[in-house]
Amino acid sequence: MCAEVDVLDVETKLEVLDSPRIGSPPMLALRLGIAGDGMSATLDELGKDNTCKALLAATARHDAGDQVWSDFDRAQETRLCSTRGTYRWKADRFQRAK
Repeated sequence: MCAEVDVLDVETKLEVLDSPRIGSPPMLALRLGIAGDGMSATLDELGKDNTCKALLAATARHDAGDQVWSDFDRAQETRLCSTRGTYRWKADRFQRAK
């Protein structure tokens, strides 16, 4: 019997929960790549149109609404964007490279 173990705890996608269109594209999707030797992983943006900079700039323009929701949205975006980078295998899980 095998036990399930989390070795990398990161989110890769931010979606609109109350979108009127089912299947609408995510606000931001990050790409997770694992090195061939399995000893490192990289989480980065998919391309020039799907970036943290563009997402944060777009939401800054829409902050005129309810401040509580604006703060919530900004916190979610910032949290996802801060996970970008390289992770290296250390003992029993991936840890963020410094």
